[in-house]
Amino acid sequence: MVSIASDMNSPGSDVAFAMLKEIGEPTIPDVRDALRYFSQDCDEYSLEIQGLCTLLEEISSPAIDPLLPDLIHLLEVGTDDNFVDEYTLWPIRKIGSPKGECCCTFVA
Repeated sequence: MVSIASDMNSPGSDVAFAMLKEIGEPTIPDVRDALRYFSQDCDEYSLEIQGLCTLLEEISSPAIDPLLPDLIHLLEVGTDDNFVDEYTLWPIRKIGSPKGECCCTFVA
């Protein structure tokens, strides 16, 4: 379901996105796995990363705090045109820990 939700051009992505948003925290391990996979080639999977970052932005901040290292990795890898960086900052700004705020202040 995570792969369907992350592909915003996929039929049913809106439904999968809404279901994962409703499920919330239990989806985090699957989202983490998908982010790690997609970060291997950010240029190829930039739209999928955008979809996952949008999903994470919608999930409550305490649930996504453990993903901060993976999101920072996406910023480090990024794409040539910083497309991934822009979307990665969305969920980072939602992270409730002081680390998230420091990261956004430093990067922005």
